[in-house]
Amino acid sequence: MPESSPAPTLALAAKGVLLLVVYLGTAKLGLSFDALGGVASTVWPPTGIAIVALFLYGHRLWPAIALGAFIANQQAGMPLVTVVLMAAGNTLEAVAGAAILRRGGFGAHLDRLRDVFLLLVAALVSTTISASGGVLGLLAGGVAVSHGYDKVWTVWWLGDVMGDLLVAPLLFTWVASRGHSQAPPRYVEAALFAFLLTLVTVIVFAGLLPPQFTELLRQSHVIFPLLIWSAFRFGPRGATAATFGVSVLAVASTALGFGPFVRATRHDSLLSLQSYMAVEVITLLTLAAAIAERRRAVRARDEFISIASHELKTPITALKLRLDLLARALYDTALPTAVRGTIASGLDRAHLQVDRLTRLVDDLLDVSRLVGGRFVLSREPIVLADVVRDVLERLGEELLEAGCPVQLAVEDNLVGQWDRLRLEQVMTNLLTNVIKYAPGAAVKISAGAAGGQARLTISDGGAGISREQQKRIFDPFERGLSSRSVGGLGLGLFIVRQILLAHRGTITVDSEPGHGATFTLVLPCGPPTTRRLPAQPTEGGVAAASPASDGASTDDQQARRP
Repeated sequence: MPESSPAPTLALAAKGVLLLVVYLGTAKLGLSFDALGGVASTVWPPTGIAIVALFLYGHRLWPAIALGAFIANQQAGMPLVTVVLMAAGNTLEAVAGAAILRRGGFGAHLDRLRDVFLLLVAALVSTTISASGGVLGLLAGGVAVSHGYDKVWTVWWLGDVMGDLLVAPLLFTWVASRGHSQAPPRYVEAALFAFLLTLVTVIVFAGLLPPQFTELLRQSHVIFPLLIWSAFRFGPRGATAATFGVSVLAVASTALGFGPFVRATRHDSLLSLQSYMAVEVITLLTLAAAIAERRRAVRARDEFISIASHELKTPITALKLRLDLLARALYDTALPTAVRGTIASGLDRAHLQVDRLTRLVDDLLDVSRLVGGRFVLSREPIVLADVVRDVLERLGEELLEAGCPVQLAVEDNLVGQWDRLRLEQVMTNLLTNVIKYAPGAAVKISAGAAGGQARLTISDGGAGISREQQKRIFDPFERGLSSRSVGGLGLGLFIVRQILLAHRGTITVDSEPGHGATFTLVLPCGPPTTRRLPAQPTEGGVAAASPASDGASTDDQQARRP
């Protein structure tokens, strides 16, 4: 039989040696913080290091943890039986913690709430093994402690828990999640954040500045806004790094006798501080995971919208083509006039529904383009009046069916470098909303120029929009009314606003419940054109009036004024 390659064994041995060295070094650091009985410390990083090592690289590294714990406790001058029981407790703690994470489907990225919950469960449960093993070892070795075994157990357990909650998340998110983050780098913001967090932490805990200047800031809760900033802007990696950095500075300052958690003895001070840090780190990990889950859900939604809209476009186009063919075949077939009229009416209504469905799919496509940064304008010299009249002609039948007569007062010399199709989409979305939300109400459309800008207003006499709804109707998937009787995806006004922003324009709404709504669009325009179109009535109950027409009403004239 061929000999197996020694590479995996050597790699495992190298990892074991590295884990042993790191474990011993951090164990000595933890024991230097006034450990109760010489072994129980509120600062114990080896716990977090051990659980990460066993979870990521397998349980076969447990001998390195056992040897590291044995050497560390032996150097503390403990009897052999005490050292053995303590080492066994530390090893079983790491094995149990890693097993809980592995069986629970833990994700090292800590970007799910269930991952944070699993880590918390592992930290609270597995650490009882080590604390109990340590106290049992003290009892078996006859080691007397002046503070009582219950106090030793509490300090031991809390120190191990904090090792799991502070050190393990940092290693998981920065070592196991390399290349996982999809957020763009924010180096300048990160540097500013690190500076501010360090400054505030030093002010709160170190006491380096005169108290008369920092009295209001020397409260532990002052740090929370900065930590929340880290969770929102930098995700789990930023949150874990921030909490770890704060903890290092806070522990060092408290051990030196500075800060709001200083008590009569050092271990009492550190115990109080670690209790505070436990609440802080759990809060931040939960917040960061919730934000990551929300962003992931939004990305999944946007991807679904993009795929679904493209897939729907093909059958809709085919359906529209079939309807066109049926309409042509209808007039080539010898049918009674009444039958032909009935079929033609049905085809017209089918066309209308297909057009509505097409607009919905187009809205979804536009959202996917906006999210993906693929929204591009095709600018050309456009007469605003032409766009308005074309859209009114296209929607004339729908406006007529909805009982929405239109009074039009648009100056014919408003010209700008605009995207015609997008402006038509803006008008279509706004008038479609009138049809849906203000049936039976008259519509006034007016446009004029002021200060190098075109100002277009669309007013209806519908139910109006409350102040609270006005704050969110331009957000995606938001609707002015919550009634299920009104269809729509809640994307129309969002897309309108994005199109106007792309044109360096604006849209505002002025409304009161029961008094209709007025949408005002402002677009940059060029020098006026000399071409003027005659006033012509359009279909669908639309009365078109030129600004120069003597038949324009006083209200229309006032509506044209900027």
